[in-house]
Amino acid sequence: MTDIIVNQTLHGYADGHQLIASSIDLTRDQQTLMLVMSDLSGPAFRTGFESYLTGYPLKASGFYCFSRTWFAPELPRPGCVWTHTLIIRNEDLARIQSFGALNAIFRRPEYPVLVERYESVIVFGGTAAKRSAFRAKDGREIMWGLYETERQIVVPTDAPRTYEAFVLALLDQQWPKLRRNFKFCTGALSIRETEFDLSMSPPEVTHSIGKQGLVIRSGAEKESAATGWLDLAEEDLYTDCQFEYRRFLWHFGPDFSEGRTAFRPLTEFYIALQSRDIELMGDRVLSMLARCFPAQQDARRLKSELFGLDGEYVSKFGDEEEVTRLVATHLHSNVLGTEIAALKVRAIRLCERKLGVATDLAEMVAEKRDDASHQYLLGYFECARSSNEAIRLMPAPLVVRMIEDYPTIIANESLWKRKDYFDIVKRILARLRSNSNETRRAIESMISARAWEALDMVVRELGADALIQIFAVVEALKTETFDYSSEFYKAIASRHFALRELIKERKIGAKAIRLLSAELDPSFMSLGDDLEPLVEAINLQIPFSERQREMRSLVFFFYIGLASRGPNAGILVSHSFTSVYEAAKSDALGDTWDSLEPLMLWYSPSWDKCGKLIKTVTRAFLNESLPLVYFAKTFAGDEEFSRSLAELDDRRDGRHYIRRLRDAGLAGEISWSEEQAALLTEFA
Repeated sequence: MTDIIVNQTLHGYADGHQLIASSIDLTRDQQTLMLVMSDLSGPAFRTGFESYLTGYPLKASGFYCFSRTWFAPELPRPGCVWTHTLIIRNEDLARIQSFGALNAIFRRPEYPVLVERYESVIVFGGTAAKRSAFRAKDGREIMWGLYETERQIVVPTDAPRTYEAFVLALLDQQWPKLRRNFKFCTGALSIRETEFDLSMSPPEVTHSIGKQGLVIRSGAEKESAATGWLDLAEEDLYTDCQFEYRRFLWHFGPDFSEGRTAFRPLTEFYIALQSRDIELMGDRVLSMLARCFPAQQDARRLKSELFGLDGEYVSKFGDEEEVTRLVATHLHSNVLGTEIAALKVRAIRLCERKLGVATDLAEMVAEKRDDASHQYLLGYFECARSSNEAIRLMPAPLVVRMIEDYPTIIANESLWKRKDYFDIVKRILARLRSNSNETRRAIESMISARAWEALDMVVRELGADALIQIFAVVEALKTETFDYSSEFYKAIASRHFALRELIKERKIGAKAIRLLSAELDPSFMSLGDDLEPLVEAINLQIPFSERQREMRSLVFFFYIGLASRGPNAGILVSHSFTSVYEAAKSDALGDTWDSLEPLMLWYSPSWDKCGKLIKTVTRAFLNESLPLVYFAKTFAGDEEFSRSLAELDDRRDGRHYIRRLRDAGLAGEISWSEEQAALLTEFA
């Protein structure tokens, strides 16, 4: 330890009490204060108070005054005193380990005074502190008064000198900031306006103490419900084995402007940290923080060292998992504030190392709905949203909560591969109903995950809005083959009338119509003569993976074309007739025939489906429901072409229609194959 430079002054009688010698230049205000503090501490001398110590800050100067006063009966005026004052810089005050060693520097002047002795600085070596073996009889009560209350503590005594070792031990124990604000006098002959934090006074003067003062009497500490902190603080005054405790006080004490009131809680925190019960200790310390320093801005460094990510004492509460659980779930954890609690970071770390534990904790804290739980969930969701495993494991209520903060989770396919996705949909329907973009993302991931029940529920609850989003997804997909399950078709085709209106209003595209054609009952599709969307659909030529659906699609377009009029009706019929006819020949229409039969003309025999098809479609051309130019494309095969001409030949207007067909070919309006041209010539 390097030497400490100490300045000094001497006050005494010289035609009145005044400054006699000084090693430092003082301002007028500083001189005035020191003149008062160095004079006799009362109106008259009292036996037993021949010498006493005083300590006080020299305000606004960065110095602390430590002085000894002696009664000076040798001087010519009654009541004269000598006062030797050591003036210590605040930064040096922190380096003094033993005020007992400093006390040994004081020198009582002899009359006449050798002034030169007091005009030079003193080099103090800072001798290491040795705890005094002397115990003040009421030292415990004094410490209780000092650190349990904010009042001025007065000790009634006839022998103040017996308290000096105790007071010097108090100074040794106090951290620097508390020291340099501590005002004391071991021989206050009156209660002065200076209001000492601690003073020893004759018993008779204590009667004049006001409400700001507290007279120490035996057993005063019993007024406190918990005095365990006193046991440690008092023991530390007299033994050399409490180094860690004093280091703790000195480390955190400077953060408190009111040092006296911080002494007890800091001691109690130190005691709490010595517990071997980790779980109980963490709960106790957080509860103590809430009681002693409830505002988040209070005791920031203490809180940080206790519970911060890199805090010196955080390991005392367990491993990272245990600390995270404690901070996230404790009733008073909000006292730490977001930065110190660092629950977002802690949640991410826990999630990365122990996903199951992090998830269980997230489920636990989700019920709290306070800032601590919110921060933990932010971190947990931040990590979990990029983990398919986390999304699959997460309880449904947590998933719904996560969607509130991270709505893009809706687009995660893993979400809809969960077994309970149906419950999740029920919980987020209101959200989907008010946000079409989120509906679109959810539907896209449902389709990708093949979550058909969830999709069906969305359609049932959101109706046409959901269908529009579903088909927007279908349109955007790069599809070479339609390969969807029956559950998907069931979900999208359950609202025939809504779909009909969407098609008529052109709110869904060609690919969606092509897809729907394999499932919808065409008898419900009264689309009028505007069949352009359906023409666009058949031109896509995207096949179905299942032959049955391919046939249902062909029957759908065939039915709509046959039930309608205009050129686009002819396109639909010509596109699908041959395939429908060939399926009828091989009896492969299945139940799709049931939807066609109401359109078929009467025909005998009734079982001849091909005959009914030929008759019905031929009559549609004859009646000009279908444009003439599509005749050849409709009856593309030789067999159906021949049977169609035979059907026409049975009617007078039919034979006239055959001639029209021949003439259209000769005029180049229709292209006939050689076989078709020969048959036309034969029938004409």
